[in-house]
Amino acid sequence: MVGAQYKIDSVNYPNDSSVLAQAIQAKALKKKEVLLKPKDPYDLDVIKNERLRIDASLKENGYFYFGPDYLIADVDSAVGNHKVNIDMRVKPETPPYARQPYYIKDVYVFTDFDIHSDTSLISAKSFRLYYN
Repeated sequence: MVGAQYKIDSVNYPNDSSVLAQAIQAKALKKKEVLLKPKDPYDLDVIKNERLRIDASLKENGYFYFGPDYLIADVDSAVGNHKVNIDMRVKPETPPYARQPYYIKDVYVFTDFDIHSDTSLISAKSFRLYYN
């Protein structure tokens, strides 16, 4: 016999003063695509998809080394009445380079480049990612 379905009571996202938490709050959670909503059924696949969605939003904002596996959802089912509280947070073992946004400093465009005969790329500068 299957018991009653658990529903989401509340969802908390990282809200500390770190640059990464601020980016999650400002970028990933301002969108209407938030998947974890109170009163929705508790579903592990939805949690996984929310991690992927947050990761994609962070990638669009310079967090190139961040990955969905750096997010963990702590689920508390002790709320009662078949409800759960979800605390989405960044894992403590997330490396520092994954917590920083990166920016492209310089972009060089060769408008007269001919792939078959031009060797000017040999002297072109390579690009590096920088973070603040």
